[in-house]
Amino acid sequence: MTLIEDARIALDGYSAFFGTRCRGRIVRDEAELLLTAARTLVLDFAGVEAVTVAFADELAGNLVARYGPRIVLAGMNPDVAETVELALSRRTDLP
Repeated sequence: MTLIEDARIALDGYSAFFGTRCRGRIVRDEAELLLTAARTLVLDFAGVEAVTVAFADELAGNLVARYGPRIVLAGMNPDVAETVELALSRRTDLP
């Protein structure tokens, strides 16, 4: 199977605010499907105003732990970036 170069999920298509692990799991499931056909996946946070640590860990934490450099985080405002960085800093299973 030939992989496409990269896929993108525009998170603002779901919501501007993300607060639960359940929502993170829904987006992560979509991401993992896309990763079966793409070399990299861009999680585009442009337009997202806020996320919780639980959501960030469920989505970004799990994906980065499993796929490492194949995951690109983009378009984060300072508040979202700080929350995602906090979630990632708590992980012990990152590459």
